[in-house]
This record gives sequence, structure tokens and C-alpha cells, in this order.
Amino acid sequence: QCAIAFQNHHDTLKFFPSGGWGWMWTADPDRGHGKKQPGGWAYHILPFAEQDNLHRVGTDGQIDVITQQQREGAVVRDQTPADIFVCPSRRGVQLYPIGTYPYPGNNSIANIPEISRLDYAACVGDGFVQFSQPTNWNSAINSFQWPDALAVSTGISFQRSEISIADVSDGTSNTYAVGEKYLNPLSYFDGSDFTDTESIYSGNNDDTLRSTRLPPLQDQPGIGFTDRYGGPHPGVFIMAFCDGSTRGVSFSVDEEVHQFLGARNDGQNVNGNSL
Repeated sequence: QCAIAFQNHHDTLKFFPSGGWGWMWTADPDRGHGKKQPGGWAYHILPFAEQDNLHRVGTDGQIDVITQQQREGAVVRDQTPADIFVCPSRRGVQLYPIGTYPYPGNNSIANIPEISRLDYAACVGDGFVQFSQPTNWNSAINSFQWPDALAVSTGISFQRSEISIADVSDGTSNTYAVGEKYLNPLSYFDGSDFTDTESIYSGNNDDTLRSTRLPPLQDQPGIGFTDRYGGPHPGVFIMAFCDGSTRGVSFSVDEEVHQFLGARNDGQNVNGNSL
């Protein structure tokens, strides 16, 4: 479903879902898609996954103003679990406690007790997730000097990205789009791992984005705080590619091959169909 939604998003808007602004931000239904949208990739694909009503919750018609209606709507949306974003082998479609780390309150209501979470992450490339972000709304839309994430991010979705198929020079069947993220099983339900504390729809962070700089890993108790891919299944983790195909990739995949598949334009001749 996510893979199809990625394709439909690109067919309509001519770029893949953007990664949002940063972990301090959740989505704003009045700010559309792409660079101007603070919410992450999962929020972008809602209209393309038969979830348009959820996408519109909290709309107030004021693009550059945070209203109470917007804040209250953000909480409703962030407390609405969606099965498209949950791996049934890992955990249920339900709300989870905030845990150790605060819910982002810059354009929502802070200190709510529970949020929905996701088990999948879009691919930021073969390097780190970039975390620079504005700390308040005024700087975000007026004075914040956004870093050029395009210069350092080699993947499909990252901070304020608008990557098109034309930018995927390695080939859409050879480039990861979105897939299962690694999680510590001891932290599935309590929010104790800071890479799994945000809502489904928050912006650029390692809750919603992962990279291929580290090898994939099957979920293992006690190992957490990592931005790698993985999952709970024996033997393989599931990845969707930029051509819309979905494949199981072995945890024993060559580390260099895994890195190459995360980058859209490294010029490496890696055939994703051969995995």
C-alpha cells in the first residue's frame, strides 16, 4: 500500500513524498505537499492511500498561522492509528504512550499522553538523517536558513525533499523507497527508544526516515537507538522500491550492496531485482 501510494503521489505531483521539516513538527493540512509541508512522508501519502479525510483534519484555511483549530486537529490526526503504517508481526493498530521523549508541540498541543506510531521508514540515502530545523513557526516560514539537505542526502525522502523519478539515475528498480525500520523489541510499546517516539506524521527524523549507512538487522532485544532498516521477520526485511515493487531483502545482504540500494544516484550497477 505504501509503495502504491508513493507511485500515485509521484504521478500526481511529479515528486516522491517529502520528509518534512524536523522532529519538532507535525503536519499542517493547509500547507500542501513538498518543501512547505512540515509533516513527514506518511502524511503526504494519506490522500493516495484512501485516507483523504484524515489528511484534512484540522484544516483552518490559514497557511501561515497556527490556530487552535489546527492544533486540536493535529492531536486528533496523531492519535488516529492507521493499519497501513503498522507491521502486524510486530505490534497492533493502537495508541502508544509518549514515553521518555516529548511529543512535538510547535504546531500542535504538547503533553498529550498517547500517539500513533509507524513501523516503516522512507529512505534518506546512504548517510545520516539531517536534523537541522527551525525551532518556531515564524523562523520556519520567514527567517530560518534551511540547510541544503539535497547536497548531502542521496535517497528519496529527506528534509524538504522533492525528488522525482528523473533524479533516480540508478534506476527505480534499483533504489529503495520505503521499508521496515529496525526496532528494539523491548521498546515496541513504551516509547523508550528515541528512534520510535514520534507520531506517524511527524517531520524529518529517524522515527520516520532511515538510511543504509548501517547494515540491516533483525529486531533484537537490547539493541536500539539506531537509524538502520530491519524488522521482526526471520531471514528478511521488506522493502518497497521506487518502481513500486516490494521485495524481501535478506538480513545477510552484502553491506555495500545495501548502501548502494539506498542511494538514487551513486552510479553503482546494483540490480535490485536480483535480491
